[in-house]
Amino acid sequence: MSDAKKLTANGLDDALGRVGVKPGDVLLVHSSLGSLGHMDGGAEAVIDCLARRLGPDGLLIMPVFTSCRVDPERPELPEAFDPALTACRKRTGIIPETFRTRPGVRRSRHPTHSLAALAPRADEWAAGGECL
Repeated sequence: MSDAKKLTANGLDDALGRVGVKPGDVLLVHSSLGSLGHMDGGAEAVIDCLARRLGPDGLLIMPVFTSCRVDPERPELPEAFDPALTACRKRTGIIPETFRTRPGVRRSRHPTHSLAALAPRADEWAAGGECL
């Protein structure tokens, strides 16, 4: 793989800074690890970098959509949804799936279009009662 297709945590942090992401911000990230090219450290490194950039006063949110079916018109039985256990659908991606399982991440209870947020501000975000 060429160097042009490789990304490091420092490179990602620099890019986030150039687009104005700063400590204390609220950031909703819909991501694709494949679109980043090769990221040293994979999905974990992307999440670590985002969390570091936002700092302890920031709030990182990601969509963690599922494939649970809730349409009563469909002939298949609906899939059970458990916010703590139900994985993201594969096309949602490895970054959100990795994020969803991290300690301190809170997930909303929507069965198909849930969001997840990283602490410490996740409790503030979850105060409306829609999260685990």
